[in-house]
Amino acid sequence: SIEAIGLEAGFKSKSVFYSTFKTNLSMSPGAFRKLQKTS
Repeated sequence: SIEAIGLEAGFKSKSVFYSTFKTNLSMSPGAFRKLQKTS
C-alpha cells in the first residue's frame, strides 16, 4: 500500500509521505502508479 511504502521509506505518516511526493513530482502517488501501469 502507499502507506506501507511511505513508512518503509522513513516517513512518519501517510499524509507526510503523500504531500512530499506530490510536492516533488507534481502528482499524487496514486496518479504516479496509474501512469506507471500504462507505460
